[in-house]
Formats: sequence, C-alpha cells, structure tokens
Amino acid sequence: MKKISVLLSILFLYSYSAYSGELYMWTDKKGVTHVSDQPPKEEVEIEETIGYKEMKEADARQERYRNEIQEIKNKYDRKIEELSFEMKRNKNIREQEYNNRKDKLEKEMRQSEVRSAEKQYEYLKSREDKYRQYYHDAKKHEDRDYWFNKTKEVDEARSKLMKLQNQK
Repeated sequence: MKKISVLLSILFLYSYSAYSGELYMWTDKKGVTHVSDQPPKEEVEIEETIGYKEMKEADARQERYRNEIQEIKNKYDRKIEELSFEMKRNKNIREQEYNNRKDKLEKEMRQSEVRSAEKQYEYLKSREDKYRQYYHDAKKHEDRDYWFNKTKEVDEARSKLMKLQNQK
C-alpha cells in the first residue's frame, strides 16, 4: 500500500511538474522517499532535480518553428496556385511573365525558409551544450534517449540549414 501511495504521489507531481519548475527527490532520516516540486525543508541530500518546465518550453519552441516553416510553405503554395489559376483564366498573361513571377515567389519562399531555419538552428545551437550535459547526467535509459534525440535535432537543423543555403 505504501508503494502505491508513493507511486501515485510521483505521478501526480509528474503531471503537476509541467506547470512548475523542477521536481526534487530525497530520502528523509526515516528512510521515506519524497518527491516534490518544493525543495525539502530539512537538511537532506537531494538525490535528483529534474527541470521539466524547461524541457516543455524547448519542445514548444521547436513546434512553433516547425509550424512557422509549414505556414511559409503553405502561403507560397497558395500564391503559386493563384498565379496558375490567373494564367489559365487570363490568356493575356504571357508564359514568360508567369514564370518570372513564379520564380520570384519561389526565391522569396526559399529565403523565408532559410531565415526560419537559421532561427531554429541558432536556438538549438544555443541549447546544445545543455542537452549534452543533461544526456551525460541522465540516470534513466529513457532520459538518456530523450536527450540524445535532442542533440540529434541540433545536427538535423544544421544539415537542413546547410541544404537550404546550398540551394540558393
């Protein structure tokens, strides 16, 4: 019964931690393990501190960057579609003029993608050392996998940026 109540406490605090700063885990003088979002009031050695809020904020920022890139692509796809429709509807637009406008839009789209990819990479690059430190400090296999994937995201963002820059 005691184990169940400790597990339920951990699950409750885990879900609460998405809105708080960190979780603290320690064992008191009686041998009871505690998990809380507040540091212990008594003098004990904290076994582990986990910054979930920071992880959630970083994930949310990454998602915003991905959405921004998708919105840029959608915007320019719609503009190209409109041009195509306009060309079909209005036979007076010469094909060369259409191609020039399309090329201009595609160039703007590539430039916007590069700028967005640069922002994403700059952010990830600024976090890379922290990700590597968290990876080395992680005790659980799942935590190590999470931080390893975060470091991979930095490499993927770098590769994507280089690819976009070489397409210019």
